[in-house]
Amino acid sequence: MPQPVNKVAQRYHQMIVDAFLSLCHTYSYNEITILMITQEADVSRQTFYRHFKTKHDIIYYCLDSLSADLIQRLHNRTDASVQDILLAYFTFWRDNVEILTLVYSGRIEHLLVRHYNELMMRELNVLRPYYTSLSDRDFTLFKSFLIGGLYQIKYEWYQRGYEETPEDLVALLAPFIHPKA
Repeated sequence: MPQPVNKVAQRYHQMIVDAFLSLCHTYSYNEITILMITQEADVSRQTFYRHFKTKHDIIYYCLDSLSADLIQRLHNRTDASVQDILLAYFTFWRDNVEILTLVYSGRIEHLLVRHYNELMMRELNVLRPYYTSLSDRDFTLFKSFLIGGLYQIKYEWYQRGYEETPEDLVALLAPFIHPKA
């Protein structure tokens, strides 16, 4: 859902998102209602529906914003090694623990997975220069393998309370996915 251009509309839009995220600290995703969001944001239902159709749309908006940030981090690494790309990925998720906690504790992983798979399939193309020996078809399969593995590692990392640093995870994984010279 695109962010409004009007400054007043932007403020209301952000108030709704902030209210929703604030409620997520106290209630599970399924317990949160539109009424609760509008009361927390101190806006009318009409204002809510002017900005979002459902509370799912708020999550999609947050995920779109996160996706843009992740893309920027991955693409800001000129001549990045595989290790640099992995470090950017894990650092990004460590910096966005709040949304992961919301997704996992609210049992709404299906909302993240849809965005995550599309985003990662496209953005892992930053690794293409390291895997020139793979055909396009094989590289697509390799990206699918990485997406599933990275997603599961991120979940396990969350379950373990982020005990490891992003650098620890890179040191563990890089030897397995780094292309042979």
